[in-house]
Amino acid sequence: MIVLRALGELTDPDVMARDSSGNIHGYQFKDIQNPKKVVGKIFANMKQLDKSGADFKTFVIDTKGTLADHVSLRTQQRLADVYGETQIQFIIRVEDGVLTIPPGGMFMPEAAL
Repeated sequence: MIVLRALGELTDPDVMARDSSGNIHGYQFKDIQNPKKVVGKIFANMKQLDKSGADFKTFVIDTKGTLADHVSLRTQQRLADVYGETQIQFIIRVEDGVLTIPPGGMFMPEAAL
């Protein structure tokens, strides 16, 4: 991996990439089996991405359950609050679809959705 800029202390993004406009995208990937633990796991690992220095920070989570399960768990609302405070974006891939927070965010590559 090519280091694109100095990483902040305590950071550990899984992937960093530069888009065609020169913006740096940092990604953290997690596979979380229990949908009830998604938000907690994000909070436990958020610093790895938050201080990375990337222009766009994206947490990608693969988990079990359905979109309806995550509506009842308030996953999208809870992570929208996190996005508002940190500008970390989220891609939550579940069995029947994908949640993106914020909707229409700067996700690259788009195939990650």
